[in-house]
Amino acid sequence: MKIVRKKKKTRSGAKLKLSPWKVLIVDDDADIHAMTRLALDDFKFAGKKLQIFQAMSGIEAREIMATEYKIAVALIDVVMETDDAGLRLVDFIRNELKYPLIRLIVRTGQPGMAPEREVIERYDIDDYKDKTELTAGKLYTTMRLALKAYRDLSTLETNRKALTKIIDAAPALYQPQSLSQFFNGVLTQMIGLCNLGESGLISSINNGMVVTTKDNRVQAGTGRLCNPENKGEIEEIIKTCSERVLEIKDSELLPSGALLVPLRVDDDDKPIGFVYLEDAQYIDETDREFINIMVHQCALAMNKLQI
Repeated sequence: MKIVRKKKKTRSGAKLKLSPWKVLIVDDDADIHAMTRLALDDFKFAGKKLQIFQAMSGIEAREIMATEYKIAVALIDVVMETDDAGLRLVDFIRNELKYPLIRLIVRTGQPGMAPEREVIERYDIDDYKDKTELTAGKLYTTMRLALKAYRDLSTLETNRKALTKIIDAAPALYQPQSLSQFFNGVLTQMIGLCNLGESGLISSINNGMVVTTKDNRVQAGTGRLCNPENKGEIEEIIKTCSERVLEIKDSELLPSGALLVPLRVDDDDKPIGFVYLEDAQYIDETDREFINIMVHQCALAMNKLQI
């Protein structure tokens, strides 16, 4: 029996799903874990909730760090299985894993074992707190400031990588080549831009296609969108996308998480095509801005080739 894949629909402009902020709590006191979780139970920043990971030792924290990518904030006790287990963990994160973006907050119940001034000067941490300081209100403020710093630093890093890809890709788009090579190059560059970093800093997109609106023809496709078995569904998506970018009528709904970007030389011009990407639900506004820049470069190149 053939299984037909059905995708949920969403209206254009619908709010996309936001991945939660990942927070790691490292402490050998179960009560500290319970108190922290209770204090942050309804915490939200920039419309995103928290996903909390718990470790009872520095060793357990290392295991979590090895499997969980993009942890935003770590609250780390100092004295656990050893007197300096927390500081060793900080050194491991910064110097072995080489994670510069994660915000590290040392909090200790034995400040004499790790004097604040010595720890701040020697270790690359972002905040130092005595556990008696971290009431529910203070914990909220500390977490918000840490996440804001992480978000801003991550945005800068993402933008840097995106700009590098755009600069690297733009000259190739203007080189004389066959239409087939051109359209496949467009799609490759677009998906490469979406999947920044070894672990997909922006997203993880595999299914995409480039279509010209003149003839509603698929010029390039990847993943399931180049599979002949899905011809009927692909034609339906193309029809819906074309109606939407050309503003012919109130079109059907797009699959959930889909990203549709018209290819136009100027804002007032009629689109000469579009790029359609699936599973783009985690792309935020900053990421979209750079994707739009890349699409505009593609449109200019397409116009030069007189598509």
